[in-house]
Amino acid sequence: MGFARSTHAWRLLSPSDAAAFVRSGAHDAFHLPGYVEASAAESNGAPLYFLYENCAGQVFLPLIERAIGPAAPEMSDLISPYGYPGPLVRPKPGADSGALLNAGLADFVASMAGAGYLTAFIRSHPTLSPPTPGQQIGNGEVHAVRTGEVVLVDLAQPLAQIYRDLRRNHRQNIKRLETLGFTVDHDFVFARQDEFVRLYFATMRRVQAADYYFFRANFFSSLRQTMENRMQLFIVRKGEDIAAAGLFLLCGDMAHYFLAGTAEPYLKCAPSKLLVWKGIEHAQAAGCRWLNLGGGLGGREDALFDFKRAFSKLTAPYHTWRLVADRRTYQAAVARSGRAWAEPSACQSSFPCYRRQR
Repeated sequence: MGFARSTHAWRLLSPSDAAAFVRSGAHDAFHLPGYVEASAAESNGAPLYFLYENCAGQVFLPLIERAIGPAAPEMSDLISPYGYPGPLVRPKPGADSGALLNAGLADFVASMAGAGYLTAFIRSHPTLSPPTPGQQIGNGEVHAVRTGEVVLVDLAQPLAQIYRDLRRNHRQNIKRLETLGFTVDHDFVFARQDEFVRLYFATMRRVQAADYYFFRANFFSSLRQTMENRMQLFIVRKGEDIAAAGLFLLCGDMAHYFLAGTAEPYLKCAPSKLLVWKGIEHAQAAGCRWLNLGGGLGGREDALFDFKRAFSKLTAPYHTWRLVADRRTYQAAVARSGRAWAEPSACQSSFPCYRRQR
């Protein structure tokens, strides 16, 4: 790859070196090579692990390389894995993490064209990735876009305080579910994984979710194999019926309400409220500092976002970066694709424009 041979400060790491770097400091499950590899297979791409180093510190970027196709047949693009995979910024003592990341992204976009990359779409992490301003670097562009908010539960508080701070109707619903005999199982061995997958897909169809929420069935099995005990499955039952189920990812200080579904006959009972509450209890008992509930669909402040805000008033901004190696080449690729142009700094889910938006 051109990055490895260039005079720029970025280089590619092997999966084993990437794993060693990630584990040497604060990180999340989304940064681990096993997660990146499973996501790359889902995207029909190749996992790559980029490391930037200068006198101020290091920046780590796990990305997926994809062939662009007829719109730019000689080029590829890069995208972060689904979720919250970085960048990991590790400044030296006294260095500013935002300035370090800004320098790293400037160097990255200046390196892209020579390595055969046209664009890169980079997702942030709610606590590990500092926001940075956009930049123009030669023919390249870096656009930092605030795409929404995620809801964080502060697990350092006493559990009783977290419960008192829930919105009143959430507390009432949780008590009612327990009174009606709903129970929550921690499925350690994933005995009901197939049932969860069917429930998840049915839920995504019901809410008309975008295509990228419809993972292949083997994605879940791959994650189970690579995440070890970092992925947990919880099942809300009414008798033997599954009313709701969800996957939580736990790694160090962070836990994530990752993927979930609710059975249609139980929607009025809102069993997902009990599911999230049990996830809070488990994440705190496991020693996590934060539980990230995520945001609304596509970053919107919709009914899903409001449901999550009822568990915590604490939110954090969610950013993405859109990198363009050369504007003219990008515009030509969009024109050849036959799709509508949108400014990288303004579009939400339509970057890069030459790909079919899902």
